[in-house]
Amino acid sequence: PSDIQTEIDAGRDPGVALADKLSKRVTKMLVDHVNTGGRVFVDSGAFIAFKREMRGKGKPLDWQRVMSNYFGLLESVDVDKRSNVVVVAPDVVGSHEATLDVLGQHGGYAGGLQELHDWGATVIFPVQTGGHGNIAANFADLTDEMPSELWDSEQAILGLPFNAKSWGQEAVLDYLRTEQTAGRTPMRIHLLGGGPKKVEKLLQAVKDEGLSTSRIYHDVRSQGVLNRQYGLTPKQEAAAPEPTAAQQSK
Repeated sequence: PSDIQTEIDAGRDPGVALADKLSKRVTKMLVDHVNTGGRVFVDSGAFIAFKREMRGKGKPLDWQRVMSNYFGLLESVDVDKRSNVVVVAPDVVGSHEATLDVLGQHGGYAGGLQELHDWGATVIFPVQTGGHGNIAANFADLTDEMPSELWDSEQAILGLPFNAKSWGQEAVLDYLRTEQTAGRTPMRIHLLGGGPKKVEKLLQAVKDEGLSTSRIYHDVRSQGVLNRQYGLTPKQEAAAPEPTAAQQSK
C-alpha cells in the first residue's frame, strides 16, 4: 500500500496485479485515485503466475476470481471515470493457443470482456507469441468471435509481451509498418514488460523508420512514463517529471 500511495502522491498512476486479492485498503486507494481524475493499470497477475510456475511453485490462475475482482473494483468507481481503469484480458504467458483456450473456457471469458467494456473499462488484449507467428494474425485469431465494438475502439489496447516470452523488436516494427502501408491508424499498443533500455531502443527504431511512437505506451516507471500512457489530467501534468529525450520524440 505504501508503494501505491507514493506513486499517487508523486502524481503518477499506479499499477497493481491481481495474482493475489487486493485488500480493502488498496482497493479504496485505487478507487479514490480514479474518482478524483487519476488512472490505474490492473494486471491479471498472469506474469506473476508464470514466474511462480517457472520456480515450481505455481498453480493456474483462478480466472473467475480475477474477473470478479475486476468488476469489484469497477463497481466502486464513478461511471464517468471507469475508462480510466485499464484491465488486462485473460491470457497465458508465452502461448497463443493456451490463451485462446482460456478465452473459451466456461462459455468464454470473451463474454466477461464484453461486460467489462459495457461497464466502461479500458481493456488490454495481450497477444501472445506462437500461433501464426505475427502480431496481426494472432490478434485476429484472438478477436475472431468477438463483436468489433469490443476491440475496435479506443477502449481497446493491444498488449504486446516485451519481457519473457516476448515479441521481438522486429515483430513490433513489422506490425507498425503493415498498418501504415494499409493506411490504418494502429491500435494503441501497451508494451507488457521490458526495461528502459529495451523500450527506448524500440522507440528509437520506430522513429528512425519514420513511424509514429505516439500510440506506443509502456510502464517504465524509472522514467516517470507510466503516468504518460493515456494522457494526463492538469493536476498530474503539474506533478509529472520532465520527459526524457525518448519521450520528447513522441
